[in-house]
Amino acid sequence: MLIVDDQTDVAETGAEMLTLLGYDATTANSAADALKHLEAGTRVGVLFLDIGLRSGMSGLDLAIIVRDRFPEIAILLTTGHGDAMAEARGQGFEVLPKPYLVGPLREALARLLVSRSAG
Repeated sequence: MLIVDDQTDVAETGAEMLTLLGYDATTANSAADALKHLEAGTRVGVLFLDIGLRSGMSGLDLAIIVRDRFPEIAILLTTGHGDAMAEARGQGFEVLPKPYLVGPLREALARLLVSRSAG
């Protein structure tokens, strides 16, 4: 799993939660860094990213690119902003509200993975 957040501490905390849930988690601090991982062939089953990336491309823009270029990757977005959440859900993405805890993260990933396997 690749977690993308421009706040290093938030990315690391998310990675710790994912590790507790049994996932191998790698972090990236920008959309450009995440794309480098993906283009280099890093195996990623789930991309978990913040919509509000501040440097360069937004998380939603990255999610749209990844959905088009790497359709095998499941995408879970997170944000603390209601308008961004509504926009992402309107684009068909699963969105986890920030701040998130381990339980809601587990549930969001379960919904995402079940919906991908059913689709």
